[in-house]
Amino acid sequence: MKKRILSYLFLFLIIFSSFSQVFCAPSVNVESDSAVLFDVDQNSVLYEKEPNKKMHPASITKIMTLLLTAENCNFEDKFTVDNTCLLGMPSDAIIADFRQGEEITVKDAFMAAYLRSANDAAILLACHISGSVDKFVELMNTRAKELGANNTHFTNPTGLTDDNHYTTAYDMMLITKAATQNEKLMSAASEVKYTLHKNNVRAEDLEMSVGHRMMDKDTAQYYQGVIFGKTGFTNAARSTLVTVAKKDDRCLIVVTLGHDNKFKQYNDTKILLDYGFGSFYRFVISKDDLKGMVKLKKSQYADIQNDFVIILPTDVKRENLTQSVDVINNEIFITLKGGENDVTQKIGVVAENNGGFGTAVLNVIKLIFTVLLYLILVFIVLFIILLIYINKRNKKRIAEKKKKERINSNYKYYNM
Repeated sequence: MKKRILSYLFLFLIIFSSFSQVFCAPSVNVESDSAVLFDVDQNSVLYEKEPNKKMHPASITKIMTLLLTAENCNFEDKFTVDNTCLLGMPSDAIIADFRQGEEITVKDAFMAAYLRSANDAAILLACHISGSVDKFVELMNTRAKELGANNTHFTNPTGLTDDNHYTTAYDMMLITKAATQNEKLMSAASEVKYTLHKNNVRAEDLEMSVGHRMMDKDTAQYYQGVIFGKTGFTNAARSTLVTVAKKDDRCLIVVTLGHDNKFKQYNDTKILLDYGFGSFYRFVISKDDLKGMVKLKKSQYADIQNDFVIILPTDVKRENLTQSVDVINNEIFITLKGGENDVTQKIGVVAENNGGFGTAVLNVIKLIFTVLLYLILVFIVLFIILLIYINKRNKKRIAEKKKKERINSNYKYYNM
């Protein structure tokens, strides 16, 4: 009974500690109304400011449009521009000037929506994928819910202002996280320049380059390691910015919403990236080392599939960390101590040992032995049958010989 109570208490502590994925770290502040700093690999929020405040996203909406394009289209597919789906678009909206009857590829529209933030490109993609903007908007909202973006509602694929078009910094992080996990999208987004070539409709080439200044080496805001991002601005949303950066085997996402100055908003993002990369480090225990820490019966083994990885503040020193492994109800947990908070995480399960290489070899030996024994038994049976046959044949020969001798003896008797 006492053991069961301790087990329940331990599980309670595990559930409680799961709410904090990292140890405490120094605080940081930004000017944007809402912001989130997220570690993709650790699946941890490292910083948040009003993360669930519903706000206008402006053109960072196009990240969802780009994601759905990558998920539903081949970039090499071609389609013909039908400008009827562009009716109602504001005359001052940023466009790539796609013309009626122009044959373009999905990638042409994708890159125009990404690099130039072209609203006509986003709308053309929506109509190509779903047949209409309204149908595409339904797809956007369905996908948002699938990703857990429950405080988001889209009314268009562009980000143009609408009272019912809103999101949150946290939800945009979830959408961006899905984008970073789409290899096709990230491969295309790695191109910071793209050309729409002239054709029978387009009179001149249109050169496009990335609008996110932290990806442009020729700007003062350039930040080494930024691999993806999207800018946005409307009067209602003010400046919005999404940024993805990789460094030291870590991937961080920064979302900032509602800043009055787009250049200072880059500074907010830089502050958060510096904080994420500079104030935290990646602590790893290999799965093999974890298995060696688990004490089990000979008939059991630790089924641990992945290394234990956690992001820790730099003021938590490696040499001060201690770790222990516990088995509760056939589940394996690791507890890490050394900071203000302990972290407990499930890392695997206990499984019955069905044997490894040694057992396989033993099974093969057993099989060979069984086959040999079977062959020996068959040989013995055949040998006994052969002996019986030979014995019967010899008896028959002896009997025939005696009969013949008896006949010969009688013949001599009658002829005396």
